[in-house]
Amino acid sequence: AAERVLARGGMGVVWAARDLVRGAPCAVKLLAIAQVPPDFVARFAREVTLAERLAGHPGLVLAHDSGVTPRGEPFCVME
Repeated sequence: AAERVLARGGMGVVWAARDLVRGAPCAVKLLAIAQVPPDFVARFAREVTLAERLAGHPGLVLAHDSGVTPRGEPFCVME
């Protein structure tokens, strides 16, 4: 459940949220699909996959989930 905007940029928005499954605070990065080039969407997906594989590294934020909204906007849920 989104609570407030943490950051806003040309490519999207990062929300402070609460993970409804874990009940813990999290951040949700949502790309504004209309404002990003198609190759950036693929890059975003690769970065999320790599972040999920590197879980536990002290210099990285843990990615809990990722996907695409019903409107086609890629997102990533992070700790």
